[in-house]
Amino acid sequence: DGGYDFTFAYEQAADLISSADIAVINQETLICNDQFAPSTYPCFNSPVALGDHMLSLGFDVFTIANNHTLDKGTDGLNACLDYWESRENAVAAGAYRNAEDKSRIRTNEVNGVTFSYLSYTESLNGLRLPTDSPLIIGDANSIDSIISDIEAAEQVSDVCVVALHWGVENSDVISDHQRSYAKLLAEAGA
Repeated sequence: DGGYDFTFAYEQAADLISSADIAVINQETLICNDQFAPSTYPCFNSPVALGDHMLSLGFDVFTIANNHTLDKGTDGLNACLDYWESRENAVAAGAYRNAEDKSRIRTNEVNGVTFSYLSYTESLNGLRLPTDSPLIIGDANSIDSIISDIEAAEQVSDVCVVALHWGVENSDVISDHQRSYAKLLAEAGA
């Protein structure tokens, strides 16, 4: 019918996703509220139909701090934030409109337990926010800031989930730096 069908991409995992109490995914591609055409490598943008499909599968939490967060610049990131904010049951963490928005820790409650979500990226593929932009993207290179965020999250939740988008692409080797960093974050309450 001229639309999109993402069923094939997730059909092998659909039952697992829908049966989870909480399903979290790193949404690697922007979903720019159909204000930008879908695009592929190296600057990704997916249609609204993908985000809607993810929600229909049962994904609850979308971490959006990753190396593609600025693929469509600040206009694209703002459009992406508009999309996630317009979806009532979606929790999106890792990119924020400004400091006030970032201070509102993203949470949801499941079976009487409140979970908070923080998301950070190590790289933006060489891109960066303009110095005058109020937008904030979780920075995995700022451990003091992450620890401060964890402390704030602990004030509003029972469990703090931290998603780090880091490491060498296409490698499952964990570096000593990642091990020590993760230990520090766990000790802080992640």
